Amino acid sequence: MELEVIQVSQTSCGHHYTFSASFSEGIHLLSGSDTGIKTQFLKILTGTKKPECGNIYFLGYDIFTLGRAYQNHLAYFSRFPLFPGSFSLSHYLIYTGLLQRLEPDQARGKASVLLQTFELSSYADKTLDKLSESVRKRVLLINTLHSEAPILLLDQLFCYMDDSDLPWVLPHLVSLQKKKIILISVEDTQIFDGISHQTYLFENGSVKTLHSPLSP
Repeated sequence: MELEVIQVSQTSCGHHYTFSASFSEGIHLLSGSDTGIKTQFLKILTGTKKPECGNIYFLGYDIFTLGRAYQNHLAYFSRFPLFPGSFSLSHYLIYTGLLQRLEPDQARGKASVLLQTFELSSYADKTLDKLSESVRKRVLLINTLHSEAPILLLDQLFCYMDDSDLPWVLPHLVSLQKKKIILISVEDTQIFDGISHQTYLFENGSVKTLHSPLSP
């Protein structure tokens, strides 16, 4: 499985970035002080925002030509998520399971497991617009990381995470790295010390590729 970025150009904070990379299964970190370009780049990779220049291919096909067929293969943790406020939490988890092409019984079963495992059962019948922002963010985190999608795009994941989630999130990401393409924008890469990953450093209009000691 491969997601290929060829000479994608984008401007942020007065700096012009041009980026090429080939992402395969594993953990790929987008680092650097320019938060805006990292968010823009992940948004471009969702296939809903075109870059100023360049091409992106999934399995050899242009992602913007594929459209929904490509987007069905990814899960996106956004800094600015939109929730269907009239959905109950249980309904939302079932609905997103169906979008991931689970059978109805599988989607209901998965929703039930997530609600129980992460102690969200007390919120199951509440509509999303009645939940606090922190609970909604936690729901998005849990749902995204347990998606069936082979591509995970995670924007500033650790900035919105509850302290109680850190002990399971890192081991869970490690368990997925041989199965999924995982891109995470981060402020600090030290949390991944000892975990095989590749880092792309965005600074002042340049992009540098760094490897962890454990990366091939």
